[in-house]
Amino acid sequence: MEDAHIAVPNLISGGAGLFGVLDGHGGSEVAQYVRDKLPDIIKSSPYAKSKNWKDLLVTSFSTIDQNITTEKAQKELAEYFKKASHDEYNPTTESDVYKHVGCTACITMVADGEIICANAGDSRCVMGKKGTAIDLSIDHKPDNDAEKQRIINAGGFVEDNRVNGVLNLSRSLGDFEYKLNDKLKADKQLVISLPDVKIEKITPDVDFMVIACDGIWECWESQKVVDFIYSKINSATKLSQIIDDLFEKIISSDPNTTPQGCDNMSCIIVQFKK
Repeated sequence: MEDAHIAVPNLISGGAGLFGVLDGHGGSEVAQYVRDKLPDIIKSSPYAKSKNWKDLLVTSFSTIDQNITTEKAQKELAEYFKKASHDEYNPTTESDVYKHVGCTACITMVADGEIICANAGDSRCVMGKKGTAIDLSIDHKPDNDAEKQRIINAGGFVEDNRVNGVLNLSRSLGDFEYKLNDKLKADKQLVISLPDVKIEKITPDVDFMVIACDGIWECWESQKVVDFIYSKINSATKLSQIIDDLFEKIISSDPNTTPQGCDNMSCIIVQFKK
């Protein structure tokens, strides 16, 4: 399990909440680092005082991504590494962690009657509005036209829907082995941390949002997940139980016969009370 998540309902005075899913790959270290550091970066940003939520999230993604390269962060990542159990990845030195480990970041703020969703990677946020699923994020895959063109322009290639035949997403935090071309700006690298941002009003017919890693969306499409939540959310069932029930439906009982549903699974449901 390499995922982490963030759920801080009252991060900023005035009622701004922060929710997000961080799907780690290569290890759990960067996901854990972002989980622990991003809320404070957001809270202390000057954009928080001005309530410029879009610029707040965009700059916070850039800040934490650059922080990962610092000596202080590398020591912290090494500590996460020592505590984790790894079966597949063994860096030659602890300082390799920030190069070879990364995570998606699907981060939402709920503030001033709006959902502000910033996404880098293939985790996804979906809003349930009057029974309809509305995607608030774009899955960043290497074979998306714009993503593929940037990868090619940066001197890379896409094979089997993977950056240079290895990484199966085109935006992330960490993964600095794909971001070290000093001739290119940060938003022109093979892999970038720049999030897409979408803002939606929380109108009376918006019932909830669900944020989940790609393990869920590889099994069920957005509408099917939203339909499942609607089938249970108006009963006395707790939100946590709805997620448990969802996982019972999609997690494979036998990876040898049903390989779909074998990925890490992380999910957050945020319900908007009327």
